[in-house]
Amino acid sequence: TKVLDALTEANEERSDRYFPHSGTVGVKFAGRKGGTRLEVKVCTEVDDLGWEKWEKFKVKGGFEEMASLLVQFGHGPLTSNASITLSKRRSKVDMGSFLVEETDILLTYDGGNGGEPAHEKWKSVCVEGKRKKAKATKESLLPLVRAALGREVDGEDGDHGILPLSYPGFVAHAAARLIPGFTVARPVTDRPVYGGRASRSGCLDDTMPCVPGACLP
Repeated sequence: TKVLDALTEANEERSDRYFPHSGTVGVKFAGRKGGTRLEVKVCTEVDDLGWEKWEKFKVKGGFEEMASLLVQFGHGPLTSNASITLSKRRSKVDMGSFLVEETDILLTYDGGNGGEPAHEKWKSVCVEGKRKKAKATKESLLPLVRAALGREVDGEDGDHGILPLSYPGFVAHAAARLIPGFTVARPVTDRPVYGGRASRSGCLDDTMPCVPGACLP
């Protein structure tokens, strides 16, 4: 079921292997251009309306460099070596000053760290770009998702609900359900020290919501 009528066939497919951290840090091997690379995304700002600003880093020095990068931003290390893979089929439309995306997701957990293997279908709908231009579209997403579900659903219900989360937050939420002993990584300082090792995107983005595919046949 398509939530957004403006989107048609998927124009991007890839699989990303995530190492769960927290709702403000994403660590993954990104499947791009036939290969994989280690990437870290850090949320550096959240405004009063919930728009999030993220910075992305390509990490060439492996997990050692990744750990050093997290310290620079005031974040603690990974709390588990288990991973979750998200296979994505994404459709998107460029609205000029912002993008709208709808993604079908297959979440796979292989049962590492003594957990039960899992295969779950989800759907992600998001908007990212300039806040003023994207505001109306963002506010229309949740009613559209509810209409697609055919009923009012809200809250952090991992089986039947709508999760207004970024991908890192979604992965951490799934890890808390699936991976034995997983705990969300905590900041190591009261206030993260934001580094300047990568150029800033200059815009805020918001990823919401994630919807169980079982509710959208």
